[in-house]
Amino acid sequence: MVGGTLIVLCHREEQAQNIASWMPEWVQGLSVVVVLDDAPSFRAPFPTAQIGPADVQGFRAGANRDKGLAWAMEHLPAPFYLFLDGDCIPNPTWQQAHATLSSVEPLITCGTRTESGKPDPRTLSLQWKGESYAPSVAQHPEAWKRPSIRDILAHRVLWSCNFGMTHLAAKMLLEAGRTVHGESRIFYPGFDGLWGGEDTGLAILAHLSGVEIRTNGQSPVEHIPHSPTAMTIKNLERIQEYFDLCAHKLEK
Repeated sequence: MVGGTLIVLCHREEQAQNIASWMPEWVQGLSVVVVLDDAPSFRAPFPTAQIGPADVQGFRAGANRDKGLAWAMEHLPAPFYLFLDGDCIPNPTWQQAHATLSSVEPLITCGTRTESGKPDPRTLSLQWKGESYAPSVAQHPEAWKRPSIRDILAHRVLWSCNFGMTHLAAKMLLEAGRTVHGESRIFYPGFDGLWGGEDTGLAILAHLSGVEIRTNGQSPVEHIPHSPTAMTIKNLERIQEYFDLCAHKLEK
């Protein structure tokens, strides 16, 4: 799988070292943009395009991905864009599992994330808020699953540490972002500053703007454990508010 652009978020020196350990082998054929969240305090040890963080206070993963995507679309335009976080180690076959991005459809593909040998929770059934949810991520390479808005609102679909989109999907999401957010961002600015929710927000925007989402359990990355962080209650409440906002703006 060649010809795409990979956007990697990098926080702190240890993540830069982690990225450098896998990048030469696992990203062959891709252009790479690294967004350095702590720039200019360190320079990542790999020969790729490196840009500084978004001008957002506090948690800014969504804003950093938006900045990386904007830079890539201007300087390294490609048929598709992949996204990884610096605290993840991709499986050797992770690129192949996103292979459907070679199409020209408005499409997002979502991979899985394991940690310390435990399976991705999205490959398991879930009891949440008194409701039962079947696995939202397909386990087999040939069994892509198109998730429902119910799964999206239960945070069972898109985890932004490992996903990709076609160029057409990026253009459609940016257009929808201008309509909903008032600016060309695919991640809702309302999630900036506090941890969590921005990836669920992206899935909502995609679903309501006509961008197809496919999930697959065969594109894994291994998440490096770190101090646990819980989604803030404020952002959890914003998810339903954001769905209502998107539905109102995009249905006009």
